[in-house]
Amino acid sequence: MAKKSIKNLGEQIKSEIEDMGLNQSFVARKMGLRNRQTINKLETRKKFDLAFLQKLKEATGLDYTNYVFNPKTNEFTIINTKETPTHNEKLMRMVIDLQQKTIELLEENSRLKKALL
Repeated sequence: MAKKSIKNLGEQIKSEIEDMGLNQSFVARKMGLRNRQTINKLETRKKFDLAFLQKLKEATGLDYTNYVFNPKTNEFTIINTKETPTHNEKLMRMVIDLQQKTIELLEENSRLKKALL
């Protein structure tokens, strides 16, 4: 039976940054850090202060400010998930809004073409 590996918060953040295709230097500059070493060594970091997580949220859109570590289960849990949408939920809303806007524009375009003919 394979043992389930549990990622710490630093590993989760770093993998999300990589999945988004963001450059570590870019994220470090956006956060106002001197170099990318802080981002490069996220997986070794044990504790994250709220100010750091706020800067990360502003720089990348990744919101880890509502994560709480539960030592009994040895994992992070999210609080207030209903109030704080995840990055993917925000992206999905943007895609849906763009699709609706595209449909509206196409309908308007066809109405204008009919009016000209």
